[in-house]
Amino acid sequence: MATAWINGRFYLGDRQFAPAVSTDRGRFTLIGDRASVLAASEEVVDCGGRTVVPGFNDSHQHLLSTGECLRSVQLLGSTSVSEIISRGRAFLTRTRPEKGTVITGQGWNQDDFKGEKRFLNRHDLDRISTEHPIIFDRACVHLTVCNTLALKLAGLWGGAPAQSGLVELDRDGHPTGLLREQAMTELRGKLIPPPDEREITRRILSAMKYESGFGITSVQTMDRCPGGPGQALSIYRRLAESGDAALRVTEQILFEQPEALGAFMESPCARTPDTDWVKCGPIKCFLDGSLGGRTAWMRSDYADQPGNRGVCTLSPELFKRLASSANALGKGIIAHAIGDRAIEAALDVLEPLSEEGGNSRRNGIVHCQITDKELLDRFQRSGTLAYVQPIFLRSDWRIADNRVGSVKAATSYAFRTMDRLGIPVSFGTDSPVESPNPFENLYCAVTRQDLEGNPAGGWYPEEKTDIYEAVGHYTLGSAFAEDTERYKGRIKEGYLADMAVLSHDIFTGDPEDIRECKSVITVAGGKIISTRE
Repeated sequence: MATAWINGRFYLGDRQFAPAVSTDRGRFTLIGDRASVLAASEEVVDCGGRTVVPGFNDSHQHLLSTGECLRSVQLLGSTSVSEIISRGRAFLTRTRPEKGTVITGQGWNQDDFKGEKRFLNRHDLDRISTEHPIIFDRACVHLTVCNTLALKLAGLWGGAPAQSGLVELDRDGHPTGLLREQAMTELRGKLIPPPDEREITRRILSAMKYESGFGITSVQTMDRCPGGPGQALSIYRRLAESGDAALRVTEQILFEQPEALGAFMESPCARTPDTDWVKCGPIKCFLDGSLGGRTAWMRSDYADQPGNRGVCTLSPELFKRLASSANALGKGIIAHAIGDRAIEAALDVLEPLSEEGGNSRRNGIVHCQITDKELLDRFQRSGTLAYVQPIFLRSDWRIADNRVGSVKAATSYAFRTMDRLGIPVSFGTDSPVESPNPFENLYCAVTRQDLEGNPAGGWYPEEKTDIYEAVGHYTLGSAFAEDTERYKGRIKEGYLADMAVLSHDIFTGDPEDIRECKSVITVAGGKIISTRE
C-alpha cells in the first residue's frame, strides 16, 4: 500500500528539496508536489513542515558492544576520577549484583577530566568495590583499568610479566591496574565468560532500538563473537527474516590471518546471498592503537612522550597478504589506522591494489586521523575510502597538538581537505567509543568544536565541513562505502525508503540547532521504526 509523506522539506541531495514523497513496498516511488503524491497513495503521514533527510548510515561502529555497554556502567562524559567512582558505586547500589560478579564499564577519557588529567588506576577502582572484579575500558577501547581483585583473579599479581609494557607496573613492581591492547583482551577473556547466542541477540536488539531513535537506519559494524566471525552475521540474518531487525546491517568481518579468511569465504555463512537488510561486508583488521592511549603508530616520537612511537598491531607483511587474499576472494579490506605511520603502511599496500580497476573492491582506512598533505594526496590518487569519525574532535582537539605537534595537527582530521581532493568519505561514530548520535557527530564536523562549544571559532577552522557535504557523507557516502549507493542513501525514486524526520532545520539554522536536533520519526523500508515527541 502506497504511503504519502507530505508537508515536509525532503532533502534530495545537491542542495535540492521536495515537499512530498510516496513510498511503497519499501522503496521511494514518487518525489513531487503534494497533489501528485496524494493522488498516488492510499495512506498519508503529515511531517509537520519539518526537514527530512535520508536515514543515517553509521559507516563504522560496534553494534554488539554498544548493546553490551547499555547494560554496564556508563562512563562516557565523566569529568573526574571522583565522578567515575560515584557512577560505579551508584551502579552497584542500583543493580545489587552478587558478590564476585564482574562489573564492566566503558567510555572514560582522562583528557575530559577537569583538573588533574591522569589515567585511572587500581586504587581508584578499589574505592568502588573490593568484592567485585571491576574492568573499565577507556573510550578508545585500546586501554583498560581494573581493580586489585580483577588483577589477582586474572593471574596478573605477584611477579606477573610486564608483557612488553602492555601491563603497567608501579615502582614496587606491582601492576597499576592499567593494561593495553592484547593484555586487556586477555584479562577480559579470563574473567568474563563469553555470552551465549541468546544474550548476543538481546544485546543486538537493545542496540538497534537505541540507535534507531537517533534517525539511524543502517550500520556498518564490526562485532567480536565467541562463535567466530560468522556468528553475528547469522544472528543479523535471522532477525531480518523474522522482521525483528530495526536496522540494516553490513558486517565488517574481523580477520588477521589469510588462511582463516579463505576457509571462511568457502563457508555457507559467507556464501549466503546479501539482502537489503543484511550484507557480508569488507574484511577488517587493526594496524595500530589509539591517539589518546599513545598507541597509535607514528612516524616520529610522540611530542609529549619522547621515545614512544606507538604500537604496530599487525605487521605490514601480514597486512599485505591479508589484503591481497581478501581482494582475490572478491572482498574489500578496511584497516584501522590512526597514526601517520600506520596510514602510510596501509596505503603502501592498498595503492598497488587500486592500480587496476580504480579501487573497485572499496578498500579503505578507518579513522585516518593523523595525516599530512602527502598522505591525503595518496588517498586521492588511489581512491582509498576514508571512514572518519568527526565526533572524535570532541576530545581530541585538546590533546592532538600536544601528542603530535601543531604542524602535524594542522593537517590532521582534515575533513575539508578530503572533500576538496574528492576522497570518498563516509561518517561513523565508532560507537560505543563515542555516542552513536549523528547530530553530535555532524556538529563536530561543521564547527570543529566540542559539545560545549570549545574552542571558540573551532579547532583549525579551515577544515570545517559544509553541512550539506556532511549529511552526504553520512548517507550516500556511507552507502558508497558498502557498495549500495545505486539504491540506498538518497531520497530518490527506486531507492530504499529510509529517512529521518528532524526536529530542527539543520541546513539553514544556527549550528547549535544541529547539536540539539532529534529524529522525530525514523523510517526504514517505508515503515516507522521509531518516534519521539
